[in-house]
Amino acid sequence: MRLLLFSLILLLPSTSSFEHQKKKNIINFSVKYFNKSQSAHSIDILNKNWDPITEVVNFNPNGSKLTGRISLDESIDKVILKLGNRNIIQDEILFSLGNTGRNQLTIHTDSFKMKIFSSKQTVKREMIHIQSGDSNGCQCSHGNCACCLAISVPEFRHSVCANATYNPVSIGLDLSLGVDGHYFTEEVSLRNPPPICFSLPIPGAEHIAGVCVAFTKLDLDKKAKILSGCMDFEVELIHLRALSFHLGCFRMPI
Repeated sequence: MRLLLFSLILLLPSTSSFEHQKKKNIINFSVKYFNKSQSAHSIDILNKNWDPITEVVNFNPNGSKLTGRISLDESIDKVILKLGNRNIIQDEILFSLGNTGRNQLTIHTDSFKMKIFSSKQTVKREMIHIQSGDSNGCQCSHGNCACCLAISVPEFRHSVCANATYNPVSIGLDLSLGVDGHYFTEEVSLRNPPPICFSLPIPGAEHIAGVCVAFTKLDLDKKAKILSGCMDFEVELIHLRALSFHLGCFRMPI
């Protein structure tokens, strides 16, 4: 995969923010696999109508444990957790979030042990807008785009780079997402892709519950042979606070 490294150095004086609070369903889960051959690299979170909400991936693909925390709209009352391995017999778990208080569920099978906890909490979300010389925020070549930021705010001082390569076979994107030079890859559908979330097992990230990258406004113009879209990046902090950043928009020749 060709990687285009393009950094925008972001300083506090060049940022502006908008903050709001909203009650959310907070879901924490952990999965411990007993057999490496039957482990799952990811978990899809679906609503009760089987529509995708988000995908949680393991930053360390060789690890036997996958943990995550996601915040969902308060109106969602049930979710389905689908393990990303068809060889596991019981790969779908229905979890009820309930109306009030806290809920928990523990599942123990021959392949894995899963713990799920949920609670309703008020989350403070801050939209941080970065003023930069390049309003687009991405660089592209044929079949490939990279959107990178070196973020410097008190709660998050890390370099982020999302590199997307068009896959003509699957008609999707091969996403390579990196934080401070630590990369993992994941396939992304062009049709309403859910946000991709993961925990950060890197030094200095102990206060971060998880991060997510989301594609928006994806459009494939087959006549002009242009794939366009935008990418957003969100940081979930352990103290019920979230920071949102706009990585940039792109027009990829394919």
